[in-house]
Amino acid sequence: MHDFELAWAPDEPEREVAPESPPQPDPSGTSIFRAVREQLGLKLVSEKGPVEFLNITDVERPSEN
Repeated sequence: MHDFELAWAPDEPEREVAPESPPQPDPSGTSIFRAVREQLGLKLVSEKGPVEFLNITDVERPSEN
């Protein structure tokens, strides 16, 4: 397990901020892509390809035995 901190600014700032909430990051700051590359030495690559997914249409509780 690895612990690390990553400092980055969200793409879009929060629209409404409650008075007791912490200050929002500077929107002109580092993007998530640049932060991952510069701070962790990793590169995020966008790709298109097949993706597996599960579509749940109905859920029922199990019957008692």
